[in-house]
Amino acid sequence: MTNTSVEGWGLRSALAEAERVAKKQRTCAESTSAALDRAVATLAAAADAARDTAAPPTAAMLGAVDALRGPDITGRVEAVTKDFHGAIGKLGKVRETMAASLQHW
Repeated sequence: MTNTSVEGWGLRSALAEAERVAKKQRTCAESTSAALDRAVATLAAAADAARDTAAPPTAAMLGAVDALRGPDITGRVEAVTKDFHGAIGKLGKVRETMAASLQHW
């Protein structure tokens, strides 16, 4: 198979996109795991703070809610997940292009 036919079928593009999706998936998994670890630690600290005081746990709960809303936890997970899903969509478009090439052959 010549280089032109490889390019014509879109194999190089598909390979590049698949590698990109794999990298995005790794980043998504690592970021999500780290953010969830921070969420667990935040909630555990709030539970400890609520238990250690005679006052209602309102302040500890509000602090936990604010921390979970912040860009460091849910914001990061949302951003990397969106990026990963975008990469999957691009790979799907490459697949469709390849399928169209096969139909014209």
